[in-house]
Amino acid sequence: MPGRKEPADWKIIETSPSGLELTFYNTKTEESTFYIPDGFTATDVLNVPGAKKYWHNVADVTKYMKQMEVEKAQDQGE
Repeated sequence: MPGRKEPADWKIIETSPSGLELTFYNTKTEESTFYIPDGFTATDVLNVPGAKKYWHNVADVTKYMKQMEVEKAQDQGE
């Protein structure tokens, strides 16, 4: 699929000492985001190398994604 972001191209970086704040970093494009990469599903997130350190299953990721949607909306003043 053209333009598809591949989970294998990303890594997760802990951006706080507690490990509670995460950044997604694309190792090919050098794109980074505090939020879930656009277009990613919960399954995509679980397929990012090292993701299972933070989430055990799709339900865990889905919960995290919902939290990030709320934070993103607040950050954008919605």
